Amino acid sequence: METLLIDDWTRGLSWLHTLDAASVSLSRDRVREVGARAGLGEEAIGAIAIVVSELAHNQLAHGVRGRVAVHAIERGGVAGVEIVAADEGRGMVDPTRAFEGAPSSKATLGVGLAGVRSLSDELDVDIRLGEGTCICARKFGAAVARRREIAILGRPCIGERVSGDQAGFERSEGALLLFVADGLGHGPEAREAADRALRSARQGPGLGSSELLCAADAALARSRGAVMAVAQLDEGSASIDFASVGNVLLHVVRFRQTRIFTGSSFVLGMATASPKRIASERIPVEAGEIIVMCSDGVSSRATLETRRDVLHASPIAIAQHVLETFGQDNDDATVLVAR
Repeated sequence: METLLIDDWTRGLSWLHTLDAASVSLSRDRVREVGARAGLGEEAIGAIAIVVSELAHNQLAHGVRGRVAVHAIERGGVAGVEIVAADEGRGMVDPTRAFEGAPSSKATLGVGLAGVRSLSDELDVDIRLGEGTCICARKFGAAVARRREIAILGRPCIGERVSGDQAGFERSEGALLLFVADGLGHGPEAREAADRALRSARQGPGLGSSELLCAADAALARSRGAVMAVAQLDEGSASIDFASVGNVLLHVVRFRQTRIFTGSSFVLGMATASPKRIASERIPVEAGEIIVMCSDGVSSRATLETRRDVLHASPIAIAQHVLETFGQDNDDATVLVAR
């Protein structure tokens, strides 16, 4: 059986259920407690308290079985607070409008998801249509070096309950690990293979991208099999260590320029007569370039380089544009954007 996304999103975290208005108050209290213990000032604590309130109220209005986790973080010696709000709802059909529009519920503090965006220093968004939403908001006590924000948007092909695709990311000091996996075929069995590929990738800290795919190949034995791409961004060297098996593509995009990378032609977990060779390459990437990874449910002709308006949008708006413009209804489709 496929892994529940909400369990993946909140793994290793202490979280509170979002059940009613009292749950929202508990989450606000938790933010104030963690923020004060971390040494954040009143303004930062007040802002992130509004953020958690809006996210929790949004779960009550639109989500199912919501969870809110709050924990202290640090970057460059500056303390901060991170909120992870995850649910098992249907996902946001129009996230661009949701994050740009006015609040829709009088029960909130009146800022809506647009306010969540503006009050947070950084925001990661993961939306899987039909399965749930995870929003990760960070607030720091002082200015910090900006890191790329992540958005993932995915949907199953028509007629399927779950997508056979999976995607995720892992952050560490100065590094960002991105991965997109596509289980062979559709439905729960394809998803189980994709889940297994991601679990394998997450269990290999310190390995290069090609080594992570080799480990995933072994982990996928006796499964349906999957194709997968792994991209490790080193903020210090401004480069990506990229490796891919199958037709999961990496686009590095800026205005009027796109570089597209793909990988070796075989399926992870499948026995082959000839030795498997996983090619990897080091790709230079500049601060202003956008990283886009797509499963093969997105047309290989997808392009953004002429759309200056889209390139200046938020990561989730970019992902929505790619999925709606280039996604194919007869296949699972997933887009990951790092901007």
